[in-house]
Amino acid sequence: MNVLHLLVKGEAGGIESLCRDYANYSNNKNVFAFLKGVDSVNAVKMKKSGHTVIELNYSSKKAIGVWKNLNKQIKLYSIEVIVVHHASPILYLFAWGLKLKNAYLKIVAYAHCEAEDMLSGSGKLSIKDKIIVNSFVNSEKVIAISSAVRSSLIECFGLQKNKICVVHNGVDLSRFKSNYNCEMHNPIRLLYVGRLVKEKGVQNILLALSKLSEKIDNWSFDIVGEGEYRNNLEEYTKKLGLTRRVRFLGTRDDIPEILEKHDIFVHMPAYEEGFGITIIEAMAAGLVCVCAGRGGIPEIIENNISGILVYSNQELCDALTKIFMCKDQEIFSEIRRSAIRRAEDFDIKIFSKNLDTQLLLI
Repeated sequence: MNVLHLLVKGEAGGIESLCRDYANYSNNKNVFAFLKGVDSVNAVKMKKSGHTVIELNYSSKKAIGVWKNLNKQIKLYSIEVIVVHHASPILYLFAWGLKLKNAYLKIVAYAHCEAEDMLSGSGKLSIKDKIIVNSFVNSEKVIAISSAVRSSLIECFGLQKNKICVVHNGVDLSRFKSNYNCEMHNPIRLLYVGRLVKEKGVQNILLALSKLSEKIDNWSFDIVGEGEYRNNLEEYTKKLGLTRRVRFLGTRDDIPEILEKHDIFVHMPAYEEGFGITIIEAMAAGLVCVCAGRGGIPEIIENNISGILVYSNQELCDALTKIFMCKDQEIFSEIRRSAIRRAEDFDIKIFSKNLDTQLLLI
């Protein structure tokens, strides 16, 4: 099947990286079109791997030219299905415009986050919100990254359950070295990997760490990622008196190597996380994952088996205290082993096969 994937940018984000890995294992003939930017990180990697990438360098003045270019690509690559990955009104307008010109095309809306997070949040649907909602309603199929996301689409957008297919995200597990070693470092090394935006809740982790007993001093915390909220987090770290233990490492390309050097992965988003690819990566590396028990995360972690789920900052503080004070390291060795086994359920090969199948069934 010939598939056109529409994305806003080819930057180093979770959606973009997932598409890059999918391209490596999919049996479909995939074309990836990035609306904005040229030579962005994942777009360059995909081109180097021999995948078909179109960089449109969109601006409002170039809208007609971009549409004509996309229509040309539809013909050139005999596209049958268009998959829209970002909740961007302009992407959907292009998709529906292409369908008007080529009635045989099938449109697939891909929900990479919960329905509420695609909207402006003003309480009343804006024009942009209506474009997104109507696009999901009228698409031939909707792909949701978790059952939690599917439920949000039914509740918020009014979609029919049978129109939505859940395809859990996948990770290229071959990139990660599994650590079965039950011995944690001294001090114990905590890690967060992801965008530094308020919604990701790194401030919640810092607050919980600041509430640890002064007698617990055997830990450090590394934060990997960049974003608009980094300066706020650095100032908050100083305010909480944690600068001696917390490091901001910025954007890194060596995530597998970084994971090898840590013991505990912490993720406490301030919103309903649709899934959590970085959690799978940490589990694959054998880290003990302590994460919020909301959104799609409980579909990944089996509580107290392949990780630990918490539901508040106080529970996070209590869970970390228990880990830091525990003398029986075999408990965490078993969690590591279970996490590694659980991560195998989300291998990129399984994901690619599932997504290919759903696209073929349209």
